Amino acid sequence: MVRTIVIPRHSESAVQVRDLVDIDEFERVTGGWVKPFELERLSSTIWANQAATLGRGGFNARATALSWHYATPGRPLRFVLGDVVLAGPVDDPVVGMDVPSRVFQTLVDPHHFMIQISRKDEEDWQNTFACFDNVFDAAIWCMIIGLTGPSGWDVRVNPEDPNGDHCDHSPFEPVA
Repeated sequence: MVRTIVIPRHSESAVQVRDLVDIDEFERVTGGWVKPFELERLSSTIWANQAATLGRGGFNARATALSWHYATPGRPLRFVLGDVVLAGPVDDPVVGMDVPSRVFQTLVDPHHFMIQISRKDEEDWQNTFACFDNVFDAAIWCMIIGLTGPSGWDVRVNPEDPNGDHCDHSPFEPVA
């Protein structure tokens, strides 16, 4: 049994926690033969319907945001289509491991997300006061700020502390 998060292609549909037993269940959730692609920076894998990847599924903006923001530098960016399953890293010969707890908490537990910046190679993170209700929107804006902002800065998504104070660290690595 693998603890996963299902990210529906329709943005108004909530992400769902699902315990899946085998590849057949992954395929039932995504609607067809699945193809995994790893998000090494999240220690996670997105499992997408191969037919949807080829153009027969609807655009999944949330899975695409995660895929682009946490892509390994130098790897091509891909559009993610259809409903997808997010699990931990692939552990052959089974379909994978549980989604990491830090990723699970960030995607499932309610929070606000702050974008922070820091000079490269420093750990003095500053709030930008760009705040979002979900990690998907925050990831997109983090990429935009990282691509259009001044060089020499790192950008990251950081969840707010439930007490209203900002967390000192992010469960995700900064974007280089």
